[in-house]
Parts: sequence; C-alpha cells; structure tokens
Amino acid sequence: MKPLFHVADIPRMMASKILLYLSSIRIWEALFATPFAFIGMILAADGWPGWHSTLWIVVALLGVRTVGMSANRLIHANEDAINPRTSNRHLPQGMLTIIHHNFSVILKFFIIDKGFIQSLII
Repeated sequence: MKPLFHVADIPRMMASKILLYLSSIRIWEALFATPFAFIGMILAADGWPGWHSTLWIVVALLGVRTVGMSANRLIHANEDAINPRTSNRHLPQGMLTIIHHNFSVILKFFIIDKGFIQSLII
C-alpha cells in the first residue's frame, strides 16, 4: 500500500497551508491597521512606551484581528458556500478545512491570553 504522503513533504505542505490561511484571513488588512494602532499607542502613552509594550501591542493587534477573521470564516462557512460572491473562498472550495481554522483560533487565543497576562504583570 502506497502512503498518502512522504515525511519529507510535511514542511512543504505546512507552508502551503499557512500561505492559504494568511490569504483566507486577509492578513494584509491587519497590517494596514498597524499604523493606526501605533498612533493610538503613542498618544495613550504620551510618547514612546518602549519596545516591550510595543511588541505586545503588535501581538495583540495581529492576534485579535486573526481570531476575528478566522471566527468569521468559520461562522459563515455555510453562507459563503451558497453566496456566489463568496463561494470562491478557501473553506467553501475545500482548500482549507474547518480543522485548520479551529487550530489557528485556539492557538491565537493562547497567544492573546499570554499577551494579556503579561501586560497585567508589567
């Protein structure tokens, strides 16, 4: 019996799924919002808050946006499959599975919680 895939193919398969996932959640829109977060951060801190705070703000910004977009894709997967405008998205076409999105949402929640707890300690 022939195996489904070779162990050496795993990194290539993971890289292709990560690129599909980033495209699915529109990561460029989160990057577009980053300057606005920096402006708010500088205004709230009345100056530069330091690299440590900036790092956690960026992690929170990208993490929350990613969780929101992933949850939106999961919640509306059935409607996306029916709607002609959204039927070409990754979940309705089967390029990504619900498992990929669930795993990323769970992973992001751990990252966001870590950032939140870290910011309380500081």
